[in-house]
Order: sequence, then C-alpha cells, then structure tokens
Amino acid sequence: PFWSVGDDMSSKKQSQSLTGLETLLDYLADEKLTLINAICLAAPIEEEKTILGDVVNLLDASGKIMGLIQKGIDHEVQTTSHATTLFRQNTATTKLMKGYTRLHGKAYLAQLASCLNKIAKSGWDLDINPATSKNYEENLKNFESACDILFSAIVDSADKIPKQICVRFAIKQSIERKMEHWNIGKRQEKRE
Repeated sequence: PFWSVGDDMSSKKQSQSLTGLETLLDYLADEKLTLINAICLAAPIEEEKTILGDVVNLLDASGKIMGLIQKGIDHEVQTTSHATTLFRQNTATTKLMKGYTRLHGKAYLAQLASCLNKIAKSGWDLDINPATSKNYEENLKNFESACDILFSAIVDSADKIPKQICVRFAIKQSIERKMEHWNIGKRQEKRE
C-alpha cells in the first residue's frame, strides 16, 4: 500500500487504521464529490488550499485522482449550457484540477516564470476588449506576440512538462463531444 504505518502499532490497530483510511478514500473518491464539496463549503478560505492539497495528495497516492477528475470534467461539460461559462465556476472539480496541477506542475511553471516576466516587463498594453481598449489593433498584435512568446516557451520545454499535468487531454476529449451541441465549428482563420 502507498501509506506506511509505524512499526510499534499492533496488527489489529494497523488493520483498523488501514480500513479507516480506505473508507475515507472511498468517500473522497465518490464520483458525486459529496465529501469534497462539503470540505470546500466548510473549510475557512485561508485553509481551503492546504486542506484540498492534502485531499489531492491522498487521492493521487491512491491512484484515484485521475478517474475522479475525468468524471468531474465530464459532468462540468455536460451540465454547462454555454462554452463561455465552462470551468468558470468555483466547483469541487475545478478545485481538484487546480490542486492536482499545483501538486505536479509547480516546478514546471516556475521554469516559465522568466518568459512571463519578459512579457510583464515589455510594457505592452494587452487590453483586447474592444469596449475598453484605446488602441485595439495594436493591443491585439501585442497580445498575439505575448501568446507567441509563451507558446514558444511551452513548446521548447515540452519534454519537461510533467505527464501528470496533461489533464488537458481529458478536458479536450470531453469538450469535443459537446462542441457540436454549442455550434462551435473549426477554429476561425487568423486575421490578416
């Protein structure tokens, strides 16, 4: 098993501890996310990240996290009425995804920090909201350049991306099944 029990515990106590941990894992891994939702609602905001980090560690170590995230993704996609609201709510699924990618992706994301700092220090205005942007066309070009820089950094470091944070493939598959319902076709051609 993934957990360790101190040598000084009797066999009976060890068995009870393991049974209790297995029961907790079963409750945590419930596909309705009932216990995780309750934890999210009950945990003080300042402690939620730590508590969910512990939950993610338990589920990850037991091998149950990816199946649970996939079911949560499927549920989010099926119950979202429009593409623009997908994963925009603060749900147990999005919190699990954040915790999981934080657990496995923090070191990798730190490697991208220099790229993000370069973009931040560029002085580019990246406001691409036509209603608020003072120079929309120039800002759009700036935004595209910033995206190109970030995308290049990600592609150049693809061999360093932890396999555990490739959750996006699960998301992509679920979304593709629903895209037709949202009348979203192929990507529009890039503007000249």
